[in-house]
Amino acid sequence: KQLNPEYYSFRWITLLFSQEFKLPEVIRIWDSFFSETKRSEFVIFFCCAMLTYIFNISFSFLIHYLINYLKINQ
Repeated sequence: KQLNPEYYSFRWITLLFSQEFKLPEVIRIWDSFFSETKRSEFVIFFCCAMLTYIFNISFSFLIHYLINYLKINQ
């Protein structure tokens, strides 16, 4: 079976991780997010870091998979 990113990442991004972490952690994440000039890239890398931690896979494999996501799933 396949787990589409829309199932989990939509909530992460729309709520800016406020449901996944405790308030002190959320404040720290938001501080980094709002101080970053490339906010969209920050969110993508943060989501990748969460997936890497959850699935215990290498970051380079995850980035490669996400970059080629559309090619793999066609």
